[in-house]
Amino acid sequence: MENNTINLEQLLELENYTDLLAETRSINQTSPTPKTLFYQAIAYYKLHDHDHAETLLEEIYSQDPNNEITTYLIITKLKLSKPDEANTLFKQLCKTEIPNILLDIQQNNQDMALNRCLFLQSIPIPIQPLSKLDPNESTESLVKDLHITDAIKQLKAEKST
Repeated sequence: MENNTINLEQLLELENYTDLLAETRSINQTSPTPKTLFYQAIAYYKLHDHDHAETLLEEIYSQDPNNEITTYLIITKLKLSKPDEANTLFKQLCKTEIPNILLDIQQNNQDMALNRCLFLQSIPIPIQPLSKLDPNESTESLVKDLHITDAIKQLKAEKST
């Protein structure tokens, strides 16, 4: 299996999505794993077959809703004109990431907090703050209220001091 994974990674790096799809379909007929299913979903996604990508991503998400799977699923749903489903997934992602960001800040790990905020900001869904912006808010309050862009600015400022 490890040789298969290396081959799949190479095909992905080479952006050879047609061969990646053929390889993963062959592997997944006999011994599917979440990783090979994910490679197949990426191949479908990159080949603009978003319906098949969505089906596989939902299957994987039901077993392992990690950030990478969730992000691909959100973007796939947006491509399929399913903004409500994408928003629901994004809100669930925020519910898991916001406490992690706050913990990073508490533990004085500004780099990780900044990375998590940038990750949330990178997903193409507008983040709706929960309150009006108070310029004197702490970084924690900015994060809790979903003022992610302002939290990023503050974390960058804290990092440079």
